Amino acid sequence: SHSASGGVTIDSNSFIGEAKASQIALEMVPGAGEEHLKLKLDYDDGRAEYELEFRHNFQEYEYTIDAVSGTI
Repeated sequence: SHSASGGVTIDSNSFIGEAKASQIALEMVPGAGEEHLKLKLDYDDGRAEYELEFRHNFQEYEYTIDAVSGTI
């Protein structure tokens, strides 16, 4: 489990995981691969989320994905 701001404990066993978060983001951009992907787990307003950034075909993409539901 992880402690979020405000002392809230979040059960990381319910997270989708970094691999699934990467898959969700990369599916949004056909042909993109993990080679330039930056991913970090962050907490915003007590919610866990994955922040992802990558480049493909001279475009920069940024996604925030809910760590529990997988919603972009």
